[in-house]
Amino acid sequence: MDALVLACTFTFATTAHGQSVTAVCPMPVYRVIAQCGDPGKPQGGWTVRGPLAGANGSTATCRGSRIIDYRVETA
Repeated sequence: MDALVLACTFTFATTAHGQSVTAVCPMPVYRVIAQCGDPGKPQGGWTVRGPLAGANGSTATCRGSRIIDYRVETA
């Protein structure tokens, strides 16, 4: 795994609308990707891509569900 990706900071939040993950990384172009769904049925999930990172990082939100897995995609 790339050393810069290992240096990312991930923050999680749970709201009435679902769960979100925000990634802040020391690289110029990246986005966070979340796998959403029911933890008991990961094969039935879907993928949410956050926007390209800005000053506050990149956030992906699983609306009405939970985050099963997450990662950072670099350009």
